[in-house]
Amino acid sequence: TDAIKSWDYFVSPSRFDGLPMATLEAALLGVPVIVTQATGLGQTVNDSHAGIVIEHLDAAAVTRALQKAEATSAKAWTEMSSAATKMACAIGDWASISRRIVDLYRRK
Repeated sequence: TDAIKSWDYFVSPSRFDGLPMATLEAALLGVPVIVTQATGLGQTVNDSHAGIVIEHLDAAAVTRALQKAEATSAKAWTEMSSAATKMACAIGDWASISRRIVDLYRRK
């Protein structure tokens, strides 16, 4: 975990990853994330200000996101770091996830 905490960002330019656990783990440790909409976290990252969303699945969009990260002020990074931890706690709580899964099975 010490290595992850030393990172400026966790980048996940995935084409599909419904619930990217590594991304949530990094966010939980206070590392702002850079994700695509395809990760399933794009809207949540935008809404919570926990990082940067790569808008399209191409190299130019990834480059723009990385440039935006590079230009982020220390104050804004600190705010993203705090927001990332809060986001991960809110959506990565296994108790609530397991309850939702059980509820889905009971509906069928």
